[in-house]
Amino acid sequence: PAAEVVESWSPEQRAEMARMLDRLVERPVPGRTAPHRRLLVLLVTLGGAALLFPWVAYLSAALPESSSGGSWRTAWVGYDVILAVALATAGWLVWHRRQLAVVALSVAATLVLVDAWFDVTLSWGTSEQWGAVLTAALVEIPVASVLAVGVVGMLRRTVAMMRRLRGQDPSMGSLWSQPSVVRPVHDGAERSLPAGR
Repeated sequence: PAAEVVESWSPEQRAEMARMLDRLVERPVPGRTAPHRRLLVLLVTLGGAALLFPWVAYLSAALPESSSGGSWRTAWVGYDVILAVALATAGWLVWHRRQLAVVALSVAATLVLVDAWFDVTLSWGTSEQWGAVLTAALVEIPVASVLAVGVVGMLRRTVAMMRRLRGQDPSMGSLWSQPSVVRPVHDGAERSLPAGR
C-alpha cells in the first residue's frame, strides 16, 4: 500500500513530500487573546530591557565597589546586564516569531525571579526590605508570570500544530501529558513520533 511506497523513498524524497504537504496543512487559528498576549510579552521584554540599561548605568555609579570582601558592584551590575540582554534577546525572538523564543523567555523569567529572590533576601532586616518586597510582588513576579504565560502559549500552539500534522485532533489536555516531538531509536538516532502516539 501507500505506506510501503513512501517507506521505499529516499530520505530526501520523503522530506520534499513533507514540505509540500506542510504548505497545504491548515494552521491552527490562535485565540483572540493571542495577539494581545504577544503584544504584552513584547512590551515586557523590550520595555524591561530599555529600562534596565539606564538602571545599570545608575548602579555602576551608586553601588559600593565591594561589600564583605566581594565585588558587590560587579556582581549586581553584571547580573542586571545579563538580565537586560536576556529580555532584549527574548523580545527580538518574539518579534521575529522564532521558536527559540521559548528558551529565551524561560531564561528571562528565571532571571527575573532570581533577581527578586536576591533583592528580598539580601535586603531582609534592612531599611530597604519592604521596598524589595513590594518590587518583587508588584513588578518582578508579575513580569516573570507574563513571560511564563508566553512560553506556555507558544508550547501549546506548537503542540497543536504537531498534532494537526500527525492527523490528530489539535485540541489537547495539559502540556504535562504531551510526549516529546522526537524520541530515541535503537541505533541512537532520533525520529519523529508516528501519528497516534
